[in-house]
Amino acid sequence: MNGIVYTGTGGRFAAVGNNGAVLTSTDSVSWLPALFTSSTGNLNAVTYGNSRLVAVGDAGKIVTSTDGGIMWTASYVPDVNVNLNAVAFGNNKFVAVGDNGIVLTSVNGTVWEKVTRKTTDNSNLNLNGITFGGGMFVAVGASGIVVTSPDSSKAAEKIIGSNVILNGVAFGNSVFMAAGDGGKVFSTSDLGKTWKLETTGATAKLNGIVFNPGQNRFIAAGESGEIIMSYAVPNIPRVLGLTPGNDETDVGITDNLVLTFNQPVIAASGAITIFKAADLATPVELIPVDDSSVKVDPDTNTVTISPSLDFVESTKYVVTIDENAFINESEYGNSAIAAGEWSFTTIAGPADETAPTVSEYSPDQGEAGVATNAKLTLTFSEGVTTDSGNILIYDSADEGNLMVIPVNSENVTVKDNVVTIVPYEDFKYSTTYFVNIDDGAFKDLAENSNSYTGISDKETWQFTTAEAPDTAPPVVSDFS
Repeated sequence: MNGIVYTGTGGRFAAVGNNGAVLTSTDSVSWLPALFTSSTGNLNAVTYGNSRLVAVGDAGKIVTSTDGGIMWTASYVPDVNVNLNAVAFGNNKFVAVGDNGIVLTSVNGTVWEKVTRKTTDNSNLNLNGITFGGGMFVAVGASGIVVTSPDSSKAAEKIIGSNVILNGVAFGNSVFMAAGDGGKVFSTSDLGKTWKLETTGATAKLNGIVFNPGQNRFIAAGESGEIIMSYAVPNIPRVLGLTPGNDETDVGITDNLVLTFNQPVIAASGAITIFKAADLATPVELIPVDDSSVKVDPDTNTVTISPSLDFVESTKYVVTIDENAFINESEYGNSAIAAGEWSFTTIAGPADETAPTVSEYSPDQGEAGVATNAKLTLTFSEGVTTDSGNILIYDSADEGNLMVIPVNSENVTVKDNVVTIVPYEDFKYSTTYFVNIDDGAFKDLAENSNSYTGISDKETWQFTTAEAPDTAPPVVSDFS
């Protein structure tokens, strides 16, 4: 037998195979052949939906049954004579796929339409398996092709492993897993956007894969009796959609952030953190998930975040979300969204062509009595970050005696518009110093990164340290 399906609680199992074979069972133990089938060719797969069974097979064979698999009726699809390898039901529609990349759709399983796919280098690759889950059809096939579509009419396709033939795909707990030749299994938890190669230890060809909800595991079977089982895949809240989308551009400066989950969630603990991409060390805003600006809608499975600050035009932002920030009714929490997984760029504004300038020095320009262990700070006219170059601290009386501090060293820290410099060693007493900074050592956070012009003279930032403390004990200078 080549395919099997269960029609649901109180229903039947139906299995299909070569030469039009159809077996049915109410208990999975005793099996009876169908009383009639109008197909004599091989049947490769079967599914159930809209109170009917639909099986597909070689040479475009399609048969349907509305009585649990006892009586079957053939359907004829004009100009379709290639092998149909798999069929699935979802969104009130049947979708069948097969050789040469063929895709057929039907509402009732009887009248079928051929889907015209966008012509690409991959559009004629055989499609061997299909499933429906999370509001999405996913089909897999030769050369590692994966085709995803919410309704089979608009599809996206990608190659996830060009050296593998994928033969089956299954869905469970918001995860798709695809199995193929050489024991290869790939998984995705973001509706097919990214796929990960799993470690299976298997080498045999895997012909099919299913999800066992009782164990929260996927089971794949193949040649030479190969049967493998996945790790447990818990029913955790998974993010299915981000608004703005990852890497989206032209985002409004007052737009909210929206997460769409696979199930209802509630806020637990943790935070949503917003950064400018140019400075991932300094959050623009940190929003606790239980803050009033975070709205959870259990009806739409969405979380809407309303930042208190407007975004800056022409700026790339990064958003992170803590692990277990949102939980489901079983108290399973979400996986973290790390830096690099959610970023976007705001709509362009007037170009920032103004370089940052220093508005305050510490020690102040020309200041005397500076402590020998003093830190140096610069307050800029706007937020900055380090680029490349050095800070040079000279002894005015001996300019060959200087400290060279790279701006990207741990002795230089930046917070917003304040730069703090920690010298390698204490200054000498009663000594005048001046500071130079390389042109381009710091830059602002604008998209075009305007650079600070630096300091190259002896007068701009000069200061003198305090006198050495008087440590001599008093002596008597006169007796009377």
